[in-house]
Amino acid sequence: MKKILLINTVFSRKKRLFSEFGPPLGILSIASALSCQGFKVELIDPQIETNYLKKVVSIIKDDILFVGLNTYIGEGLNNCIELTEK
Repeated sequence: MKKILLINTVFSRKKRLFSEFGPPLGILSIASALSCQGFKVELIDPQIETNYLKKVVSIIKDDILFVGLNTYIGEGLNNCIELTEK
């Protein structure tokens, strides 16, 4: 089964508060559609995951098809850049 990693990057790095936009419905709907098509989906949300970077690294070491990141302009974009540089 092909594995896909999806990461929610819309969060405050300073306060780790929940996004003002609410739950990440966009990335959740993508995860659901991929799952229905037979993919194994790993979803990481740094708003609720402790030590999310460690989890990202451990999942990437597995055989995965691709990694998807969601973002908005602003701090979420900075989070995407930080994740892709690691």
